[in-house]
Amino acid sequence: MNLTFSNSPLWSNCPMSCSPRQRNELAEAYADLAEHDSPDAQEGQAAHWAAKLLLYGNAALAEELVGKTAPSGWTVDDKMARHVQGYVDTFREQQPLAERDLSLWDGMVNGRTDAYVADSRAHTLYVRDFKYGHRIHEPQGNAQLLLPAIALRQPHHTLIHLSIYQPRPWHPDGPYRKWIIGPQELAEYERELHQAAVLAYGDNPTAIPGRWCEFGYCPKAHRCGALAANLNAAYEMFTSMRRSRPQSPEELGHYATWLKTLGKLVKAADNAANAEIYARIRQKKEFIPGWHLTPKTGHRDWTVPLATRRNLLGHPCTIEEEMSPAQMEDAGFPKDVVNALCKPKDNGLKLAEFHAKDAERAFGK
Repeated sequence: MNLTFSNSPLWSNCPMSCSPRQRNELAEAYADLAEHDSPDAQEGQAAHWAAKLLLYGNAALAEELVGKTAPSGWTVDDKMARHVQGYVDTFREQQPLAERDLSLWDGMVNGRTDAYVADSRAHTLYVRDFKYGHRIHEPQGNAQLLLPAIALRQPHHTLIHLSIYQPRPWHPDGPYRKWIIGPQELAEYERELHQAAVLAYGDNPTAIPGRWCEFGYCPKAHRCGALAANLNAAYEMFTSMRRSRPQSPEELGHYATWLKTLGKLVKAADNAANAEIYARIRQKKEFIPGWHLTPKTGHRDWTVPLATRRNLLGHPCTIEEEMSPAQMEDAGFPKDVVNALCKPKDNGLKLAEFHAKDAERAFGK
C-alpha cells in the first residue's frame, strides 16, 4: 500500500497501518469493504465531482447538475447542489484556482489537492479541502492539508492559509474553518510528517494503536498484534476488578476519556475482523463457524410509474406534511429568516469532551 495524502491520518500516527512493505494478501477482497466503496464515500465523491465542475467553469450553477449521475454512481440531488454551491461561493473570489498531482520526498508520499490558489505572485498560499461527510474535521494539525501545503510552498510565501469547508454537520465555527500558520511552523510539521513516512517505509514498522484507528479503513488492523494486545489487556483489567471505590473528579475524567479511546479501538478491531471474515469466505471460500455471506437489501423501491400506482391502488400515493426548519433551508429559503422564526428544541443535557478549542471559543479567540 502506498502512502498518500488521503490516508495520512493513519500513517502519520501508526507506521504499520499503511506500510508499503507489509503486503496485504486479501487486499482485493477487502476493497469491497473499504471506505471508497461505501455509499457515504460514493456520495462524497459525487459532491467533489459537482464542485469541480463548478470551480473550473464546466457548469455555471450547481442546480444545473441536479439529476445528473456522477462517475461514482451517485445522483446529485437538490440538497447536494445547495451544499456544493455554498462551497464554491465561499471561495469564488480566490482566483485563479488549480488542482494537481503532488509528490513529496522522492515519491514517498503522493496525493492530489482539492484546490489551491495558483497565483505565483501571492505571498499567501491557500490550500483547502472540501469534506462532505458527517465526521467533523478540523484544519488545525490536519495532515491532509499540511502535506499539499508542504509540496506547494515557495520561498515567497510568508503565510500558509489552510481551510476546510464541511457543510453538513453542525459546528460552532460554521461550515468554513481556517487555520493560518507561517513557514517556520509548516517546516516543523514537515519534519514530523517526513519522519512518520520514513518509519512507515521501514522493514519492521511499529504498530501504534490509538484513537486514529477509526480515522479510516486501516488495511492492517485485521492482523495488528498491538491492537489485539491492547484490547486483551483492557479485557483482563475489567475482568480482574474486584473492589470499587468512589473516583476523584480527575480520575473520573481520565477514566471516561480512556473509555472513549478504548471504544474506538474496539470499533476498529470489529471492523477489521468483519473484513477478514468477509474476505476469507468470499475469496478463499473458507468456512468460518457462525458466519456466512447473505444478500444485502435496502428499502423497497417502486417499479411502476406514479400514475399506474394511483390507478391500481385508488390512492394519490403522496402525503403532505409540515416542513421542518432544516427542510425549509434545504428548499432554498434564507437561513436568517428561518432562524428568526424558530429555536432549537430543548432535549436536556448531554456529555461532551472539553477541548482547548472550546476554551478559545469561550474567550473569543
